[in-house]
Amino acid sequence: MITPEQCRAARGLLDWSQQDLADKAAVGVVTVRQFEGRANAPRRATLDVIRRAFEAAGADVLYAPRLPDMAAIREVCAAVSRPVNVVMGLAGQNFTVAELAQAGVKRISLGSALARAALAGLVRAAREVRDHGSFGFADDALRFADANGFMASRQG
Repeated sequence: MITPEQCRAARGLLDWSQQDLADKAAVGVVTVRQFEGRANAPRRATLDVIRRAFEAAGADVLYAPRLPDMAAIREVCAAVSRPVNVVMGLAGQNFTVAELAQAGVKRISLGSALARAALAGLVRAAREVRDHGSFGFADDALRFADANGFMASRQG
């Protein structure tokens, strides 16, 4: 199912007003306004025609951040005819790539997860020095040779 946030984002990408979406989906503009404002949850059939209007306009991927659980991910993947992109790396969502693929996910985004993980390591190291006066964090630090290897150009 499409969320109000996804609806607003899709309209923004297409440069559509609420009236434009209502016209394309053959629903009332009040329905769109209430849905996006979370004042009223439309029927499943109404959400389906909204989704189809976006697909007809060329929306080729459904971006689905913060789905609450695997059941919701499966439901979204089954409900749409376009590939589904989910965001991983959020606390409490520890699904594997294989589990997501089995649920029907075609693309996985990490958002800021890798940067936040790196920052967490920096904070742990700084706290160790500040609180304990020790440098044990260095035992787990990435070696320069390994870092340079990751940054080397991959020709192939």
